[in-house]
Amino acid sequence: MKYWTLLPALVLALVLALAVGCASPQTDVIVEDDSLSEGMVSSSSYQVNVTAFALTEAEARSVGEKEARRKAYNLILKEPFFRLTLSENGKQQIRRLVEEKGRVVKVGHVRENSYNVTYRITQPGGLRNYFRNVQ
Repeated sequence: MKYWTLLPALVLALVLALAVGCASPQTDVIVEDDSLSEGMVSSSSYQVNVTAFALTEAEARSVGEKEARRKAYNLILKEPFFRLTLSENGKQQIRRLVEEKGRVVKVGHVRENSYNVTYRITQPGGLRNYFRNVQ
């Protein structure tokens, strides 16, 4: 008997097995944690993550916030919204935005003396529009 004659039956069995498997409820579904995303996470929010090495969560929050502000500022300046070089005034506007509208939204313990710090900048009315108007 030739094996290629069994191929259609094997394909049909595989398709049916996948269909039944997909239809059954699953309890171990992995949901992506949006706190791990970086960059524009919505039209009004920009987010960065840093690792802070500290003894306590409070210390990690403080250390992480300073590092996250620096990282956010540098990454925002590289965004495609700013096709041309920004003026010094534009850079100051971005720095003020990062400092005034940003905050730590999550501090997660990773391992001993290591924390993941998520920093989010939110501009009501739209961050993308704000970026487009900065010169």
